[in-house]
Amino acid sequence: MHNHLISRELIAHGLPCDTPLALIENGTTTAQQTHIGTLQALPEALIAGRIKSPALLIVGSVVSLHEKLAWFKGAQTPASARHNDLHS
Repeated sequence: MHNHLISRELIAHGLPCDTPLALIENGTTTAQQTHIGTLQALPEALIAGRIKSPALLIVGSVVSLHEKLAWFKGAQTPASARHNDLHS
C-alpha cells in the first residue's frame, strides 16, 4: 500500500498531522476491520504490517461518523467485529 506516501503528501500540502484518518480492511466481509487514527499514526501501522490490502482510505472529519454510520457492524459475528484505534 502507498498510504504512507499519500499521508505524507497530504501533510506536505497543508493538512494537519492530526487530521482523522480511517482504513477499512476487507470491507463488507466477515473479516472487515476498521482502523481509526490520524495522518501521522496510521502510516506507522502500515509500515509495521498491521494493516493489509485490500483497504479503503478515508480522510477528514467524516471519520468521526464511523460509529454512527457503522451499518455493517451488526452483520458481523462478534469475533470479526473489530475496531482498532491507532492513536499514537
